[in-house]
Amino acid sequence: MAKEMKMTKVEDNSAGTRVKRGVLTVVINFFLWFFLLTCIFPLFWMLYSSLKEKRVFNADIMGLPKEPTLANYTKILSNKDYRLMQSVGNSARTTILSVLLIVIIAFIAGYILSRIDFALNKPLYVMFLMGMLIPIHSLMVPIYIIFPRWGFPTTGIRCSCRMFPLRCPCRSFWCRAM
Repeated sequence: MAKEMKMTKVEDNSAGTRVKRGVLTVVINFFLWFFLLTCIFPLFWMLYSSLKEKRVFNADIMGLPKEPTLANYTKILSNKDYRLMQSVGNSARTTILSVLLIVIIAFIAGYILSRIDFALNKPLYVMFLMGMLIPIHSLMVPIYIIFPRWGFPTTGIRCSCRMFPLRCPCRSFWCRAM
């Protein structure tokens, strides 16, 4: 029996290598923290802006509230003209319908693309991948302009039909990978 030789990786622990790794770690962490702040700041701004009165907000959009107030929240919750519960119901209906459509159809498409061999399998898969490259928000305005021209009714299903083509490629890709 021939003895198998085990190859071991030799790590370079010289001072120069450690400095390079340290600098790379700092740079990567800087970009990650920057990205984190760009994601969290709008939420923080929305929260503290909601604690300002309208005139204070208009006078100083970015500043922290000097006298925080919950008046905006009490106004929305107590005013019957805002139809808060109807808005919540519409959002819930649209979300549930969109998620059901996306999960069912994306799962079926992902399963077919991964398990069944047919002539258009690869081109269809490439189209799904290309669909993931298109920013969702760049399609929202054209979809909101075109759908009414096609005669889609103004109901919850209309919003769900708009969200489906925007979310399906990514979900199909995930299902194919499973």
